Amino acid sequence: MKALLPFALGYALSYVLRSANAALAEPLAQDLALSPSALGLLTSLFYLAFALAQLPLGRLLDRLGPRRTLGGLFAVAGVGCLLFAWAKGWPLLALGRVLMGVGVALALVGALRAYQIHRPQHLNLLSGATVALGGLGGLLAASPLVSLEAALGWRGVFGLLGFLAWGLALAIRWGTPP
Repeated sequence: MKALLPFALGYALSYVLRSANAALAEPLAQDLALSPSALGLLTSLFYLAFALAQLPLGRLLDRLGPRRTLGGLFAVAGVGCLLFAWAKGWPLLALGRVLMGVGVALALVGALRAYQIHRPQHLNLLSGATVALGGLGGLLAASPLVSLEAALGWRGVFGLLGFLAWGLALAIRWGTPP
């Protein structure tokens, strides 16, 4: 079962990325001179991309399986995080948030599909543990993320999240059952 842990951790990361803009809104807005409406639009791009990606990526999940699909998608999320961290203006910020949303769009569904394939007898236990880890990701996106921002800056936080996403992509692609 521990071979399936990267899928659950990916869902936790998706929660962190969902909430990161809210937790880091003040330094983001100050550094980039974003109005509240611009920050809201930027944040909503994640959810729009996340929602629009569901159907096409779901078909990809069915065709390629969770390991190949989520391995690639978390790499996309990592690119999005790094673009966001390096952005000096609106176009790269927006593209980064869109790529983050697409990259984690199947985090939960892909994890559940992996459990269904590899451990169907433990599906209830694994899905519950994954949802719990997702909640932990939501908690990490609050005060701990703000504390990390104080040490690394918001760009450093998103850079770190990008490398974590890439680490998960590699762990899923090369460390989980086919």
